[in-house]
Amino acid sequence: MTPPTEPDLLRQIAFHRGRAVLDRRNGDIGDALIHEEEIARLNEKLRVLRATRATQQLTTPRSVRGLEIVR
Repeated sequence: MTPPTEPDLLRQIAFHRGRAVLDRRNGDIGDALIHEEEIARLNEKLRVLRATRATQQLTTPRSVRGLEIVR
C-alpha cells in the first residue's frame, strides 16, 4: 500500500471535520469526539509528511531537484 499523499490527507481531514460538525449538531458527542481524534491523527501524519519532504529538499542536491541554474 502506498503512503497517503498530502491531498489525500487533506481530503480525509475535511471529511472528518464535516462529520464531527454534523454529529455535534445531532447531539452525537461521542461520534464527534471519534472524528476529532481521527483529525488529530491525520494532522500528525500530515505534519510528518511535510517535515520529511522539507528534510529531503534540504538534503537533495539542486541538480537532482531540477533547480540548478545554467549560465
